[in-house]
Amino acid sequence: MREPSATQPWIEIAANDERPRAIALPGLGHCICASRGAPGKGRTNEDALVVLPLAERGVVIAVADGAGGMPHADAAARLAVESLEHALRGSVDSIEEAVLSGFKAAHDAIADLRLGAASTLIAAWISATDIVFFNAGDSQAVIAGGRGKPKFVSVAHSPVGLAQAAGELGEEEALFHPERHIVANMLGVGEVRVEWSRRRVLALRDTVLLASDGVFDNLRIGEICSLIRRTDLEAAGEALLAACDARMREQRPGQPGKPDDLTFVLFRRYAPPPRTA
Repeated sequence: MREPSATQPWIEIAANDERPRAIALPGLGHCICASRGAPGKGRTNEDALVVLPLAERGVVIAVADGAGGMPHADAAARLAVESLEHALRGSVDSIEEAVLSGFKAAHDAIADLRLGAASTLIAAWISATDIVFFNAGDSQAVIAGGRGKPKFVSVAHSPVGLAQAAGELGEEEALFHPERHIVANMLGVGEVRVEWSRRRVLALRDTVLLASDGVFDNLRIGEICSLIRRTDLEAAGEALLAACDARMREQRPGQPGKPDDLTFVLFRRYAPPPRTA
């Protein structure tokens, strides 16, 4: 595993990973991340990701998805993760406030392009025991327990996602809804709203996933949790990438399947060393 120092974030922009990459975070846990363009489309991957080690304060991970069909979507995703990295660079008093500052800076930087560009951004600050999520757009987060059950699923900021969260649509209805692609809240356009979750305790066997809609448009939540709960996190990343790729390449009746850029970050804590007598 590559081991970045507290001053060396891992950033991927417009990547085309054949396999997931492993990143060790000494004393905290490890990440598996991957980003690749939509199969068969022959265009630039408009997603980006970042892993930002914060020494004893944990790590911030984030995924951005430039708005497809809008101009310079790849530049919007790049500005999203770079603005977040810049806001967390050096000494900060409050990680939460720095992350929110990064979202605002990203929104302003994308809007200042004056090109109609936009991007989602979902981030998580993970400390030794807790996790906090921040979100704008329809990229999502999941916490899967060790038994493969979802402990947390973020709400997609879209009309369909909000209707599902309100109980007006079931998961299957939402997954196949003809307006699923419409996003209601994005960096760079209008007045952005950043959803900020309460702190949650992260158990040792919990697995955190942040991903663009290339994952969530192709797999059900139960399928995602079943894949990422695997004991070997690298194997979980391989399985998640393969399952999404298979759905994108061969659409079957009754199964979701939407070719799209695909980006994710998985995180799991290290078990603490055993106590000595």
